[in-house]
Amino acid sequence: MDRYDFETMGGVLAASIAIALNLMFLQADAAFGTMRGQLVLIPIFVGLAIALSGFVAHIRRSRGEMVIIDRFWAGALAYLTLSAGCSAFFQPRPV
Repeated sequence: MDRYDFETMGGVLAASIAIALNLMFLQADAAFGTMRGQLVLIPIFVGLAIALSGFVAHIRRSRGEMVIIDRFWAGALAYLTLSAGCSAFFQPRPV
């Protein structure tokens, strides 16, 4: 196994954990009715933008570098980090 295998597996694991964090945040938001559920779109779009930029970089390069895997890994980590931040800082509290 090389670096790209670990980045791929780590990216899938990070994205899975981030999805679970988003689901827990949305369920808590629905239970308390604070209407902050749209905040989960920020980590999703940032992670996707970083990951999709790998396709653009891959098309522009002529060498056989694995830019797509590197950007997917970076996008998944950004998604996980922002999802954790969203869950930590915007916890719905009863009023």
